[in-house]
Amino acid sequence: MKRFLRPALLLFAVVAASSRCGFDFGLLAQRGGQFFFILKKMFPPDWGFLPALIEPLRQTAEMAFLGTLAGAVAALAFAPFCSAAVSRRPNLAAALRTLVNLLRTVPALVLALSLSFWLGTGSLTGVAALSLYSFGILARLAWEAMDLDPPGALEALTSSGCGRAKAFARTTLVRIMPGFAANALYILEANVRHAAILGYVGAGGLGLVLSEKLAWREYARAGAILMTLCAAVLLIEAASARLRAALSGERPLSPAWKRALGLILASCALLCASRLSGQNATAAGFRVMCGLFGGLVRPNTALLFGLDKGGVPALLLETVCMAFAGTALGAALSLPLAVLSCRRFVPFALTLASRAFSAALRTVPAVVYGLLFIRVAGPGPFAGLLTFAALSLGMCVKLFTGVFDDLDLRPARALRASGCPLSAVFARAVWPAARAHLAAASLYRFDVNLREASVMGLVGAGGIGTTLLFAMNGCDWPSAGACLLGLSVVVLAADAVSSRLRRKALEK
Repeated sequence: MKRFLRPALLLFAVVAASSRCGFDFGLLAQRGGQFFFILKKMFPPDWGFLPALIEPLRQTAEMAFLGTLAGAVAALAFAPFCSAAVSRRPNLAAALRTLVNLLRTVPALVLALSLSFWLGTGSLTGVAALSLYSFGILARLAWEAMDLDPPGALEALTSSGCGRAKAFARTTLVRIMPGFAANALYILEANVRHAAILGYVGAGGLGLVLSEKLAWREYARAGAILMTLCAAVLLIEAASARLRAALSGERPLSPAWKRALGLILASCALLCASRLSGQNATAAGFRVMCGLFGGLVRPNTALLFGLDKGGVPALLLETVCMAFAGTALGAALSLPLAVLSCRRFVPFALTLASRAFSAALRTVPAVVYGLLFIRVAGPGPFAGLLTFAALSLGMCVKLFTGVFDDLDLRPARALRASGCPLSAVFARAVWPAARAHLAAASLYRFDVNLREASVMGLVGAGGIGTTLLFAMNGCDWPSAGACLLGLSVVVLAADAVSSRLRRKALEK
């Protein structure tokens, strides 16, 4: 019974969430071809538009780079005060952790829209939003790594008379830096995709041009933008994979290369900072932005606790159902693609084709997926569910492929050598060793989808995002505060539950 109870409960939950979102196989079969209606108009792209994309592409890359770098530096400086193992003030550390966790619940799009009231439009707004977004994620990862690091060396140096900060820099900081830098590179890859969406709130870059071309239905030029974005993301992923391999010791860099890399990063940061646009912050704009915090303190209680269809509880339930069912569908579809993307299972040519396809899926912004699926399902949560499924498909293929690449295949090779068919080898050796890590990756993706639910509001794809963005654009701060408070509670609760489930899965 235990063997079948959990899959049955999971299947029931997915079906219930899909039903709540209005999932309809008949409608999907009937109108599924409409997904390719706009897509066909994007290809072949208007390659003559490429010269006009050089400057927006530069802005997008600079926003992602500066935002990640600033967030990483701030996180590394702030995390020791949040760590229970490093800080000597546990009450202060707990309070700071709470503040960072609350910041992590705010999507990058909402941060950019809030900051645009103060900083105006331009790349400075995008950099500030991505910095806060990166800071929230990396600060938590940093203090968790500090808490897990053995404190013996730190306490020994401190007891011998070495200053606490100096002892921390020579022990704990040295040990966590490779993992922290690898996490920062992952955030950089994600921020390139986020920067392409922030253009919808005036943050500049490719996102601004993409929103204009989609609004004017210049789909061939929108296709050129997507191809440019895809090439940029693939290039950054390849470079970050090489750097992560160097940090992990697989392909170590020489001291000369390390010094050269540090010099290059510092030079790029100074060059990018000198090119920031949108430095038109005003005191009046700052007061308008602070109105959002006033809305958090004095939210619209009728909206926050209203039990009707437009109330925050109903909208949050719809958002959770969209994210959960979309993640489950995307994870299920990504499993065969991940097997095809693993070089240990299939020929190299097939692996290369599968990885290129999944990488192309990952580079498409959520807004574009939303527009495509609205033609299939119409505005509402069904389109949001399908959008989350497409976003999860591209990312879960990458996460699942990493799981398969790290597996110990000696039991599988032994079964194969004894004459077992491939299906039996996968069922008896590969799947039991991988399923806990696959479940952990799927739960991580669910967390990401839940935080990015506000993006669905840009295209009217259901959930709380539409109400939140309408309230912010109309400066209805009490309503916006009610939506953000509800979203923060749900995200924190989901994060606590999924973290516990991930730990249990990995312990098994």
